[in-house]
Amino acid sequence: MAVLRTHRGTRRAALALVLLVALVVILYRVFVPREILDRADQSYPPRAVPVAGVYGAVLAAPIVVDGRLRVYAAADRVWADQPVGIKSSMTPYWVLRRWPHQVLGVVAVGRTVVSQWTGGDLVGQDAGTGRITWRANVPVGSALGYPGRRTGAAAVYQPWNLSTMDGQVVVAGSTGITVLDPARGAVRWRAPGGCRGQIFTAASTVFCPGDGFTIRAYTATGTALDLPWPDGATRLAPFGCAPARSDCQGLRGDGRAYLIGPGGELVPQPALADPDSALVDGVVAAPGPYGSVTGTGLTDGVRRWAWTGPVPARVLAVQPGAVHLLTADFDLVTLDPATGAVRSGFWLLVLKNTRFTPGHVYAADRFVFIERLNPGEAATGNDSAYYYPSPAVLVAGT
Repeated sequence: MAVLRTHRGTRRAALALVLLVALVVILYRVFVPREILDRADQSYPPRAVPVAGVYGAVLAAPIVVDGRLRVYAAADRVWADQPVGIKSSMTPYWVLRRWPHQVLGVVAVGRTVVSQWTGGDLVGQDAGTGRITWRANVPVGSALGYPGRRTGAAAVYQPWNLSTMDGQVVVAGSTGITVLDPARGAVRWRAPGGCRGQIFTAASTVFCPGDGFTIRAYTATGTALDLPWPDGATRLAPFGCAPARSDCQGLRGDGRAYLIGPGGELVPQPALADPDSALVDGVVAAPGPYGSVTGTGLTDGVRRWAWTGPVPARVLAVQPGAVHLLTADFDLVTLDPATGAVRSGFWLLVLKNTRFTPGHVYAADRFVFIERLNPGEAATGNDSAYYYPSPAVLVAGT
């Protein structure tokens, strides 16, 4: 009996040791800082060709890269899937995880995807393979963390410290602005002094909000600009921007609107003062009487077209060659900006969808991605109350 007890004790000790080792391995894998890159093991997909209609819904808000991939951000990872119009979230084409760092923002320039992380790390990746092509560091404030909430939309559409301008990557750090070459990560120029607000860019200008009503601006080569701020303008915000508040068309607020000129100057443009108006291909698409939408030439002020439907509609988004309207019945109607001709129209509330409030809306390559929010819920509420039941981002082709 003593021998049997000894054998049982030995087995128990061995089992306890195995469990302890397994626990140590698990804790090591979970808590030890690490970076894991799963590169693409498929060929680079062809450019997507959209077909009008609702494709489906995905868990996170993407940006479209090179017309071939959707790229997303979550708290601890950046990843891509494909093709662009696939109806749901798929196994990642490639994925980069960096624990315990958190994603601050993601942008794309051509085939290069650039992610910014807590601690100031910047990582450049080739979109076609996921391969890391360069690394850099621009110090950021220690209090910053992942801004994306459930869908990651803020991290890809409105990152606080990251933007693009004239084919360059713009980073606002704790000590100033740094502009990088997207292909190699090399610093092209730096400007001292931190920004008080969220940076944004125009075609060849970087804007750095300061205290009060002041704003600093720089050319694409780093030359500081002395730009006067409009008298009495207290709440101007950029509009007509690409993701990451890049290539913004102008500023508006307080019933005013200004287009950003080639030298960074602000040119008054009253036709765009309505916050529900948009500029595309030289045409101002704006609310008209009785729920209609009108298209007016920006330079000549001539009415080009008027769209009137059975129910009111508003401009949801624009992209080159397309004005996307959302009607009160939740039809997505796409018009030709030059003529107002209807290019497509379909009901969004298919696949057992119910009414929602649009959040971030992103239109690219004739696709439209709509972040869905629960009607009447405040942004300060928890994610379960604020967001439409997951998957919360609707995918449509036009």
